[in-house]
Parts: sequence; structure tokens; C-alpha cells
Amino acid sequence: MMEGGELESKLGATTSITITAFFYSLYHLLSVYFIFSFPFNLLAVLPVFLAGLMWGFFRYKLKSIIAPIISHVIADLGIMLVYINLIL
Repeated sequence: MMEGGELESKLGATTSITITAFFYSLYHLLSVYFIFSFPFNLLAVLPVFLAGLMWGFFRYKLKSIIAPIISHVIADLGIMLVYINLIL
């Protein structure tokens, strides 16, 4: 079983999941920063932050990284299908 990390042991699960989701969305902001103009680039990252919270909650509750990986793959497949549909 996966144990909580150092951040979780110091700050608690809710705070560590929120901090991790923030940095996860900050990383994705770099991807959309030049695609969309302000404030739409920040709005585009909001669902990423919420997904990061959800995946952090999955990892915490299920004590496994498998559920976040599977749901992230499904989300990425959905995004790719939308892009393919827009391009073709």
C-alpha cells in the first residue's frame, strides 16, 4: 500500500492535495498560456485544477495510484478525440 508523503504528514491530506493540484494546474498553464489570451488561459486551467483535486482524492482514499492513472488516460483520450474531431 502507498503511504502518504512528507507533505501529507506535515500539512494533512486536504492541504497537500490542494497544493499538489495547484502545481499540477500551474504546469498545465504553461501549455495553454500562449494558446489562449488572458483571462481565458486561466479559465482553461480551472478544470485541470479540479481534475487534480479529484485525482488526489482518488489516490488518498483508495491508497493507490491506479485509479488516477486510469481516469487520467480516459480524460486524455476524450481530449484527443475532441481535437481529432475539430481537425478533421
